[in-house]
Amino acid sequence: MRGAACGAALPDNSAPCHCGGRQNDMSKNKRLQKGLDDLEAALHQWLGAFENKDRLVAVHQHLKGLAESARSSGVGELSARALRIEKPLAALVANPGLAAQSAIQTAAALQELLAWDAAVPPQHGGPPASQPQQVAPKGATAAPIYLFNSNPLLGEDTAMQLRYFGHSVVVVSDIERVGSAIEKRPPSALIFDFEYREDLMAKVAALAHARRPPNRHYPIAVISTRGNFKARLAAARAGVDCYFTKPVDAAALIDRLDALIVSKVAHPFRILFISDDPAGAAQYSDVLREAQMDTRMLHKPAEIFEAFEEYRPELVVMDVHTAACSGIDLTRLIRQNNVYLDVPIVFLSHDDSLSHELDAINSGADDFLAKPVDPAHLISSLSSRAERYRALRGLIMRDSLTGLFNHSAIKETLAREVASSERTRTPVTLAMIDIDFFKRVNDTHGHPVGDHVIRTLSRLLQQRLRRGDVVGRYGGEEFAVILPATPATAAIGVLDEIREAFSRIRHHADEGDFTASFSAGVADVTAHETADALFRAADAALYEAKHKGRNRIEAG
Repeated sequence: MRGAACGAALPDNSAPCHCGGRQNDMSKNKRLQKGLDDLEAALHQWLGAFENKDRLVAVHQHLKGLAESARSSGVGELSARALRIEKPLAALVANPGLAAQSAIQTAAALQELLAWDAAVPPQHGGPPASQPQQVAPKGATAAPIYLFNSNPLLGEDTAMQLRYFGHSVVVVSDIERVGSAIEKRPPSALIFDFEYREDLMAKVAALAHARRPPNRHYPIAVISTRGNFKARLAAARAGVDCYFTKPVDAAALIDRLDALIVSKVAHPFRILFISDDPAGAAQYSDVLREAQMDTRMLHKPAEIFEAFEEYRPELVVMDVHTAACSGIDLTRLIRQNNVYLDVPIVFLSHDDSLSHELDAINSGADDFLAKPVDPAHLISSLSSRAERYRALRGLIMRDSLTGLFNHSAIKETLAREVASSERTRTPVTLAMIDIDFFKRVNDTHGHPVGDHVIRTLSRLLQQRLRRGDVVGRYGGEEFAVILPATPATAAIGVLDEIREAFSRIRHHADEGDFTASFSAGVADVTAHETADALFRAADAALYEAKHKGRNRIEAG
């Protein structure tokens, strides 16, 4: 359900947001939101049996009501789009015997209307450079996902669920056209939704075997009602990467595809060089940069903790002998701080005697490399240690259910972002998010389904936010989101789009499909200068959102 929310994503340029993003005329917004909800529900009913005239009439009535609500609310573009669809829909109501293709085209237009409403950015003030919606979200892929389903209506229904996670999805109803679509524009993934047939699986196999990296290294998924050994074995032999049985869970499908899609944006290891020999350190640094690692130089050991705080290295490389401070003493100094106990330290030295190597290891270093170091050896040694550090750090800082930052990690990150905000004079916003009526979900459908809802919201937040934003599971059904370089007004707009999308995602349970919603409170450093103050303000705003009816966002 679409709740009244501050920063509601309604395309009304004539109605600027005030009071933390709330629209002036809430009663109009509620009518418009209800109209969108009613149309979406009626359309979903018709998609299941589009030959049913009563369901078709219901869609027509709700579309006319939406056009009127949008017009009276001042959302002219939405009203105009609805009216353009109303005419062919009225013709279908008057003559249900029209070609099935007309029904398919009209249903697709209705789906696009609802997708357009969800995608329209909210109108907010503030400097354009700080608007998060101008940055590509983590989950967005430049290439589309091609979804084959011989029934375009059902294909569009599945596509709509996937689009809520930020992906572009193109539905193809003729399997012969999939190959030509790939030739024109390689996809990020292929999904085939069909009843198992050997001839169809053979076509999937041909497409799978035609993949060639780098531009055609995309995963292939199959959705089917059959999950027996024969069907799965045929899919495996065809080169299918993942197989789902109906009813398919959109979040699980996206989760699996994202794990298979090769990311084009790497996360290079952060390597800190400490040396009083700039030329020598630069030479090794160039070798690592060519291997796609990020490096930073530090020539003054006295600035070590400032460098750690700002750069957060995943590995430190230092000379054993420096004029200002020996590498052994500096290592002992670093290891005095519990926060940096596990950061790998590698020594470089011309002296490769066993006694020097033992001194280095005993001081807390992890490895000792004798100069000159072979480039391949340097890359292998440092990358393996940095990778191990990143993996172990992830286990310590991540929530086991969602893979998000855990409670302590999110607090540590916010403290660091607030300190950075103070230095750079840029805003940072904290949002606290809580799933509405979550106890009811657990009580009605069981804890495994509740866990699924938590993972779905986790995935959606990761998909729709920027790479620089930080998402954490604060505890239970509560999440925390840190948005650097973003004022609260802009954050509200982005989060409200996510709130809208989450409220439309269907979750499957034995008792039947259901939807869920969340409430959120946001606060930024403009009025709250410390991390603790931000937490208190965002939590108070979350409480206010719950008090005002849930499924909304409030600013603190």
